[in-house]
Amino acid sequence: MTGNEHNGWTNYETWFVHVALLDGTSLADYGCAPGDSVYDVRRALMAWMDDLLIADLRRSADISASIPHMLAEEFLSDVNWYEIAQHMLEAETQDEGTQDEEESA
Repeated sequence: MTGNEHNGWTNYETWFVHVALLDGTSLADYGCAPGDSVYDVRRALMAWMDDLLIADLRRSADISASIPHMLAEEFLSDVNWYEIAQHMLEAETQDEGTQDEEESA
């Protein structure tokens, strides 16, 4: 399905990672803040996912675990991390603006 838009996202992989793994999280969960660059947020998200995969692989000494790991890495290689980072930055910036308006009212 790579290369086809899915629910307004670049592709299925990007949509899935956002909805299944990142939805409901904040930039702070990845050591980021609304003022960070989209590239820094992208890098933090990718590092988080890489740490998650490595931790999962280390839990299993079984060689067959490398096949699911390889499949996961292949799937994740199609994720548009820049798009997700941009979306998260925009969402938190909008949230901050809404809070500021409510506080001044």
